Amino acid sequence: MILQLEISDPQDAELILSLAKRLNIRFKQLEQKPVTDEEREKAIERILNFKATTPSSFGDALEWQINERKDRALPFDNEQL
Repeated sequence: MILQLEISDPQDAELILSLAKRLNIRFKQLEQKPVTDEEREKAIERILNFKATTPSSFGDALEWQINERKDRALPFDNEQL
């Protein structure tokens, strides 16, 4: 099993590390490098401009939903919108 913890308090981190050592649990500390504003902007831009290269594998979501629910009466079916 792999467990990832994010601990902001250094004292808590030391406590957990000492417990892991005492229980003979293998661990490795990963250093997290800070993300620059430029890297963040590039990631946001990439997400906002994403275009799929192939059609969705599940088909048309609206069509699926209509077919799945056609035998069920919904509370708002008889109301005027």
